Amino acid sequence: MSYYRIAFTFLAIATCSGCAPSAFVSQASSLADAGIAYGAAAEEIIPLTRDRYLDWNSESLLDELLDRTHCTAEEVDGESSQSPDCEALATEFAKTQEDHATLVNQLASLSNQAQALGRYFQNLKALAEYDSATGAANAAGRAMDRINGLSDALEGRAGITPEQKSAWSKLAGLVGDSIKAAKLRERLRADAGDIGRAIDVQDGMLAATAAVLKGLDAAAREESFIKDVQRPYLTGFIENNARWIAARRTALFPGPAIEQLSSLESASEQLRDVWEDILTGGGSPAAAQRVFEDISRALDAVHAVRLAKTEGG
Repeated sequence: MSYYRIAFTFLAIATCSGCAPSAFVSQASSLADAGIAYGAAAEEIIPLTRDRYLDWNSESLLDELLDRTHCTAEEVDGESSQSPDCEALATEFAKTQEDHATLVNQLASLSNQAQALGRYFQNLKALAEYDSATGAANAAGRAMDRINGLSDALEGRAGITPEQKSAWSKLAGLVGDSIKAAKLRERLRADAGDIGRAIDVQDGMLAATAAVLKGLDAAAREESFIKDVQRPYLTGFIENNARWIAARRTALFPGPAIEQLSSLESASEQLRDVWEDILTGGGSPAAAQRVFEDISRALDAVHAVRLAKTEGG
């Protein structure tokens, strides 16, 4: 399921012990728990990516400012005409601010879509267990409206392919009569393509965000290597051997946030198959459980990053 993949795919909340005896209900329950968990994971991972991206770019802006001609207070306040250098600096800063605001809004939409998917699957679980749950069907419909609106906003950024679009129209045909619960079967047939699109949109956005975070991590480690490892070694001025050894090790390995992203990407590769299994009324709850475990590891990595940041001040 790609929708998990993209937003940083869900975290593992539940196990399959205690699932209903029906193979479909068990599978649907597992997927519902995964969807709920995904929304929780997105709340952790997306802000982490946003903050690291903004902080890194803010540091770059400050570094560049050292070599620029600045504006006077009068030029900023409009009390005097701006010099060409001031005008160029102001224009570039406004453009950067606009670009970053766009990114923040996209990440917020991604997080909201992940949470809406969680709510949708929660209601799908109720429909799997209680066929007469009209309230759950209506709630799933409201969540679907929200998901579609957010998919519309994110689709262009997600890099959706023509092949993916073609596949969405075929998903409803996978919903077979083996799904005995009438309301659930009706809901699945109505929503299969739209959920497929949401999965792919999440997938594409996750890939784009992962690329950003991996690039920032690599750049930060290279900077740290030059400053804390290479320069002290080549100048023969190492104040603390243990700290130098630790800095060299840190510079060579991706940070915990990248480990978390890798776990999410691994989990997301399984999601499409899990979703299609649900539509056919088959599949194995173990498949969803494996995704949960990947997400659990990802969450552990996220918490480690936050803990280290807190302890480090």
